[in-house]
Amino acid sequence: MMPFEPYAERTRCLEEEWLRHRSDRVEEESKQIGREICEAGRERAKLRLPVEAGSDYRSRMQYMWADTLLTAERAHILRLFAWGATSAVTGTALVGWLRGRAGQSPLLLQFGLQTMGWGLAEVALALFASRGLGLRDLAGATRLDRFLWLNIGLDFGYVLVGASILVTGWQIGRRSGLVGAGVGVIVQGSALVLLDLTLAVHISR
Repeated sequence: MMPFEPYAERTRCLEEEWLRHRSDRVEEESKQIGREICEAGRERAKLRLPVEAGSDYRSRMQYMWADTLLTAERAHILRLFAWGATSAVTGTALVGWLRGRAGQSPLLLQFGLQTMGWGLAEVALALFASRGLGLRDLAGATRLDRFLWLNIGLDFGYVLVGASILVTGWQIGRRSGLVGAGVGVIVQGSALVLLDLTLAVHISR
């Protein structure tokens, strides 16, 4: 049996080497799976918008899943699109109806033109924004929060501009065309305030 002992020893060594290799491979695969799980966890991690280094910005957004934030953004864009489409159709119909009448109302005509123009712009904005939708990381969520509150400020500005046009048109010879344009801007600005505040409140709860 002596001639077979070196062969048996060699076989045992090969088996041990294979087991070590297999163990190392399993460990490496486990580490890879762990890294993938961590990466997936970061994608779905809770988002919070803390104060950035060297910034006085204070976010109102609370902890939120990334896909929950995406759902809220998508719903906001759908609401914006629906309002814009409704405004565009209503304004176009109103302008077309007035054009077919013998006596036109400058107030209604300017209101219809403002409604139609703002509606088309809102539809275009909603379509453009929908193309960039995606899961946001912390930096992206921070940008969204800042941009949202900036938009809310601008929306209030639109309302003030519309009120100024209305008051100016009324004081300068009761010009009904300017009054109608001012009312149209106020309506659109107020709607945008409501839409943006709805998203802000939802992500701040």
